[in-house]
Amino acid sequence: MILKLDVKCRDIILFLDDSQQASIDVSDIDNMSTDNCKIKTMSVFPNTFSFDDLGENEVVLTVTDYANNSSTCIAIVDVKINLHGENFVCYPNPTKDLISIESLNSISKIQVFSNLGTLLFEVKDDEKVDISHLSNGVYFLHIVDENGTTETKKVLKN
Repeated sequence: MILKLDVKCRDIILFLDDSQQASIDVSDIDNMSTDNCKIKTMSVFPNTFSFDDLGENEVVLTVTDYANNSSTCIAIVDVKINLHGENFVCYPNPTKDLISIESLNSISKIQVFSNLGTLLFEVKDDEKVDISHLSNGVYFLHIVDENGTTETKKVLKN
Protein backbone atom coordinates (compact mmCIF):
# COMPACT_ATOMS: atom_id res chain seq x y z
CA MET A 1 0.00 0.00 0.00
CA ILE A 2 1.40 3.38 -1.01
CA LEU A 3 0.66 6.21 1.36
CA LYS A 4 0.83 9.82 0.32
CA LEU A 5 1.61 12.93 2.24
CA ASP A 6 -1.16 13.53 4.73
CA VAL A 7 -0.83 17.14 5.82
CA LYS A 8 -3.00 18.18 8.75
CA CYS A 9 -3.38 21.66 10.20
CA ARG A 10 -4.95 23.00 13.35
CA ASP A 11 -6.34 26.48 13.94
CA ILE A 12 -4.88 28.52 16.81
CA ILE A 13 -5.37 31.74 18.77
CA LEU A 14 -2.24 33.89 18.98
CA PHE A 15 -1.79 36.81 21.38
CA LEU A 16 0.47 39.72 20.48
CA ASP A 17 3.29 40.48 22.90
CA ASP A 18 3.96 43.87 24.53
CA SER A 19 5.64 45.12 21.35
CA GLN A 20 2.46 44.17 19.40
CA GLN A 21 4.29 41.35 17.58
CA ALA A 22 3.95 37.56 17.58
CA SER A 23 5.24 34.64 15.58
CA ILE A 24 4.43 30.99 15.04
CA ASP A 25 6.40 27.98 13.89
CA VAL A 26 5.47 24.71 12.26
CA SER A 27 4.78 22.97 15.58
CA ASP A 28 2.02 25.49 16.36
CA ILE A 29 0.09 24.62 13.18
CA ASP A 30 1.04 21.02 12.31
CA ASN A 31 -1.49 18.47 13.55
CA MET A 32 0.55 15.27 13.13
CA SER A 33 1.15 15.31 9.38
CA THR A 34 2.47 11.98 8.04
CA ASP A 35 4.07 10.42 4.98
CA ASN A 36 5.19 6.94 3.89
CA CYS A 37 8.63 8.44 3.22
CA LYS A 38 10.27 10.57 5.83
CA ILE A 39 9.23 14.19 5.92
CA LYS A 40 12.09 16.35 4.68
CA THR A 41 10.87 19.89 5.35
CA MET A 42 7.93 21.70 6.87
CA SER A 43 7.26 25.42 6.67
CA VAL A 44 4.46 27.81 7.54
CA PHE A 45 3.72 31.15 5.89
CA PRO A 46 3.07 33.77 7.01
CA ASN A 47 4.64 33.16 10.38
CA THR A 48 4.92 36.66 11.86
CA PHE A 49 2.02 38.87 12.89
CA SER A 50 1.53 42.39 14.15
CA PHE A 51 -1.13 44.84 15.15
CA ASP A 52 -2.18 45.09 11.49
CA ASP A 53 -3.08 41.39 11.48
CA LEU A 54 -5.67 41.41 14.29
CA GLY A 55 -8.45 38.93 13.59
CA GLU A 56 -8.45 35.75 11.53
CA ASN A 57 -5.52 35.12 9.17
CA GLU A 58 -4.99 32.18 6.82
CA VAL A 59 -1.60 30.50 6.99
CA VAL A 60 -0.29 27.75 4.73
CA LEU A 61 1.59 24.74 6.09
CA THR A 62 3.77 23.16 3.38
CA VAL A 63 5.22 19.68 3.88
CA THR A 64 7.78 18.10 1.54
CA ASP A 65 9.05 14.51 1.74
CA TYR A 66 12.37 13.01 0.59
CA ALA A 67 10.81 12.07 -2.76
CA ASN A 68 10.20 15.83 -3.23
CA ASN A 69 6.44 15.42 -3.05
CA SER A 70 4.78 18.46 -1.48
CA SER A 71 1.38 19.08 -0.03
CA THR A 72 -0.25 21.90 1.90
CA CYS A 73 -3.08 22.69 4.25
CA ILE A 74 -4.55 25.96 5.47
CA ALA A 75 -5.00 26.91 9.11
CA ILE A 76 -6.57 29.96 10.72
CA VAL A 77 -4.48 32.02 13.13
CA ASP A 78 -6.77 34.30 15.14
CA VAL A 79 -4.52 37.17 16.26
CA LYS A 80 -5.62 38.97 19.42
CA ILE A 81 -4.35 41.66 21.73
CA ASN A 82 -3.24 40.47 25.15
CA LEU A 83 -5.39 42.41 27.63
CA HIS A 84 -2.90 41.83 30.50
CA GLY A 85 -5.71 41.77 33.04
CA GLU A 86 -7.28 45.00 31.81
CA ASN A 87 -10.98 45.20 31.03
CA PHE A 88 -10.46 47.20 27.82
CA VAL A 89 -7.60 47.99 25.44
CA CYS A 90 -7.90 50.84 22.92
CA TYR A 91 -5.82 50.85 19.76
CA PRO A 92 -4.21 52.38 17.86
CA ASN A 93 -3.37 55.15 20.27
CA PRO A 94 -2.55 57.74 19.05
CA THR A 95 -4.77 57.62 15.97
CA LYS A 96 -5.97 59.77 13.11
CA ASP A 97 -9.41 58.28 12.74
CA LEU A 98 -10.63 54.93 14.04
CA ILE A 99 -10.17 53.59 17.59
CA SER A 100 -10.87 49.89 18.21
CA ILE A 101 -11.62 48.50 21.65
CA GLU A 102 -10.75 44.95 22.69
CA SER A 103 -12.65 43.46 25.60
CA LEU A 104 -13.47 40.02 26.91
CA ASN A 105 -17.14 41.02 26.81
CA SER A 106 -19.31 42.80 24.25
CA ILE A 107 -19.23 46.59 24.35
CA SER A 108 -22.58 48.21 25.19
CA LYS A 109 -21.68 51.87 24.99
CA ILE A 110 -18.74 54.17 24.29
CA GLN A 111 -18.98 57.84 25.20
CA VAL A 112 -16.42 60.29 23.81
CA PHE A 113 -15.57 63.27 26.02
CA SER A 114 -13.41 66.33 25.34
CA ASN A 115 -10.47 67.10 27.63
CA LEU A 116 -12.83 69.58 29.37
CA GLY A 117 -15.30 66.80 30.20
CA THR A 118 -17.93 67.68 27.60
CA LEU A 119 -19.78 64.70 26.13
CA LEU A 120 -19.19 64.94 22.37
CA PHE A 121 -21.01 61.83 21.14
CA GLU A 122 -21.92 58.25 22.00
CA VAL A 123 -21.67 54.93 20.15
CA LYS A 124 -23.77 51.91 21.13
CA ASP A 125 -23.15 48.19 20.52
CA ASP A 126 -19.94 48.72 18.56
CA GLU A 127 -16.26 48.08 19.24
CA LYS A 128 -15.00 50.90 17.04
CA VAL A 129 -15.23 54.67 17.33
CA ASP A 130 -14.55 57.05 14.44
CA ILE A 131 -12.95 60.25 15.71
CA SER A 132 -11.72 61.47 12.31
CA HIS A 133 -14.09 64.44 12.44
CA LEU A 134 -12.61 65.70 15.75
CA SER A 135 -9.75 68.18 16.04
CA ASN A 136 -6.32 66.94 17.06
CA GLY A 137 -6.03 66.64 20.83
CA VAL A 138 -6.71 64.52 23.89
CA TYR A 139 -10.07 62.76 24.33
CA PHE A 140 -11.51 60.38 26.87
CA LEU A 141 -13.51 57.26 26.07
CA HIS A 142 -15.92 56.07 28.75
CA ILE A 143 -16.51 52.40 27.90
CA VAL A 144 -19.28 50.18 29.26
CA ASP A 145 -19.51 46.44 28.53
CA GLU A 146 -22.52 44.12 28.59
CA ASN A 147 -21.92 43.32 32.28
CA GLY A 148 -21.86 46.97 33.31
CA THR A 149 -18.08 47.08 33.75
CA THR A 150 -16.84 50.60 33.03
CA GLU A 151 -13.51 52.21 32.39
CA THR A 152 -12.29 55.53 31.03
CA LYS A 153 -9.39 55.54 28.57
CA LYS A 154 -7.37 58.52 27.33
CA VAL A 155 -6.77 58.65 23.58
CA LEU A 156 -4.73 61.03 21.46
CA LYS A 157 -6.03 62.22 18.08
CA ASN A 158 -3.24 63.42 15.79
